[in-house]
Amino acid sequence: LFLCDNNVMDEELAYLAQSLAKNGTLKALDLGATSSITNTGWAPFSRLLCDKSSISSIHASNHTLEFLGDQRIPTDLDDLLQLNEQRNKMIVSREKILKYHFQNSENNVQEFIDVELKVLPHAINAISQICSNGAGRTLVFEL
Repeated sequence: LFLCDNNVMDEELAYLAQSLAKNGTLKALDLGATSSITNTGWAPFSRLLCDKSSISSIHASNHTLEFLGDQRIPTDLDDLLQLNEQRNKMIVSREKILKYHFQNSENNVQEFIDVELKVLPHAINAISQICSNGAGRTLVFEL
């Protein structure tokens, strides 16, 4: 979607992010090289790409959007866009869960209690494939 030279600012960007919440096909939204967008304007796109409120929310986040134009964007948003470039979207979801949910030492396996049943097997499997306690046992073994 090409929106260059449309003078998109923070408020319009929030509406764009909201409208893309259920879009699983758009890979590029070209906003050009506008410098009028602030961190406040980019925040809804960060939430769109990775809603950090829960494991289920991260899993349901947008894993397809890869490009927002040639402007300067916050580092965290750029990292999320780069993660989305991975073809396997289950891997993208897993990477986001590991990076943004389990980075906080207060989050642990108790977090799985509130995960939707249809997401739970995918979440546990994703975590078990990466997490290891150093003795060759995975997180699933520890559960």
